[in-house]
Amino acid sequence: MNIKVSDVIESKLLAKAQVVAGKKGLKNKVTSVTVGEVPDIADWLNGGEVVLSTLYAAGDTLKEQTGFVKSLIDSGASALLVKSKRFIGQLDPKIINLADKNEFPVIEVPAKVRWTEIVSEIYHQIIGRQMAIQEQSFAIHRDLLDEVIKGGGYESIAQTVSNLIKRPVSIENADIEILASSGLIPKKQVHKVSIPIIVEQETKGFVSTYESGNKVSDLDRLALEHAATVTAVEMGKEQVRIETEIRLKGDFIDDIIAREFQSREALLKRASFLGCDLSKGAMVLIVDIDGFENYLEKESLSEIEAQRVRREFFNTCNWIVSLEHGQSLVSLKSDSVVIFLIPDGKDLAKEGLKVAKSLKGGLKGRFAKFSFSIGASRFYTDPMKVAKAFSESKIALQISKRLGKTGSTTSFDEVGTYKLLTNMLDNSPKETESFYLETILPIKEYDKKHQAELIKTLECYFESDENLLETAKKLYAHRHTVRYRLERIAEITGLSIYRSEDKEKLALGLKLSHLIKK
Repeated sequence: MNIKVSDVIESKLLAKAQVVAGKKGLKNKVTSVTVGEVPDIADWLNGGEVVLSTLYAAGDTLKEQTGFVKSLIDSGASALLVKSKRFIGQLDPKIINLADKNEFPVIEVPAKVRWTEIVSEIYHQIIGRQMAIQEQSFAIHRDLLDEVIKGGGYESIAQTVSNLIKRPVSIENADIEILASSGLIPKKQVHKVSIPIIVEQETKGFVSTYESGNKVSDLDRLALEHAATVTAVEMGKEQVRIETEIRLKGDFIDDIIAREFQSREALLKRASFLGCDLSKGAMVLIVDIDGFENYLEKESLSEIEAQRVRREFFNTCNWIVSLEHGQSLVSLKSDSVVIFLIPDGKDLAKEGLKVAKSLKGGLKGRFAKFSFSIGASRFYTDPMKVAKAFSESKIALQISKRLGKTGSTTSFDEVGTYKLLTNMLDNSPKETESFYLETILPIKEYDKKHQAELIKTLECYFESDENLLETAKKLYAHRHTVRYRLERIAEITGLSIYRSEDKEKLALGLKLSHLIKK
């Protein structure tokens, strides 16, 4: 955005000036101008200055004059405008070679041109350029902001910037996925210029363009910066909308759990306001990130980073569900996503498991480092029973986790007697644990001491519907060995698999052992 040395010498005032050295440096940027008629002028430079000098203060010897020019180069000056003929005569070839080597323009100015006139002209160019850029900047920002106000969205912003800079432009999220673009995005590898989109001190994405030929100019970069600012406003609006939606849906779910709705009409009206049609009932899925709290602690993630993961988790679930069940309700509750799945003429019980599979596949593709568990309720046609459906999916998920499962989908119908045992553990832990101590623990201790595989045999026996031959086949053991082990269990516990009540105790004890994990 600065003027260049070439711009300076193109003025009418310097029409008769001659570039005697350093022509390759005419592209150097100019930030200001100063008269350098003191030996230590270089000590006062900040870089980018055009220095005006007669070299009178440089000294009489070639060494001093060469040292003076070198000090200007080392200080980052843009160019030297000199009236050498007045005091030192022709510039020595060594000075010219030094300037050429460092691409430092040395320009001979006619003696009649006053320094004050040159200073005034250069500052006029600098200020004029800055004002022009400022006007262009305001115009760019105004055009982009108009697009946001009109509700044009990312596509409109990308197209506006692309038209302004005459280059392809893309707007990307934080994962470099293109949200919108305008112009032909190069497929081959070219240099990419990206400006971050910052919302609440968090990088939400990038506005990018591509250098397939000429380089991106300062004005082009300025347009990208304005686009990033305006896109940040748009993303901020979207974030507020999503957070408001999550809060409203979360409040709705809380009211369902608390059974606040006194009538079917009130429930359906509230659900309809949130874009969900519960008139035909629903089943509930709860999706959970396995071990998310441990992950946050291990990685020492900030709350902002944790919230970003949660939002992306919600957005991914919401997108997947919307593809197949558009009128369903999806909400983020703590670290879980709650889904009220609405029927669309299909068998919702089967469809729910299909959606669960799609969710796990989509989430795995997005979050490779996590696994996801899902609890699924039964389908209820009565909207007033969705609270029960929520409770069922929550129980299914909790039992799945207590059994040590990860990355699984567990339906309420699958958990069977585990529902009863879990309830017993929560409400009567001492009595329940005592039951475990009397039934299964003695067998486990015997196994540990004698490596007898009694627990494995007992589990396989029940899984084989108490078929001795099938059990022996699965264990690669003789049926007499299986019978001996079962008789040994009876000796240790006093419980025989041939007595109905004892068999029930052993089966419940085994399931309880999976929950207690001792």
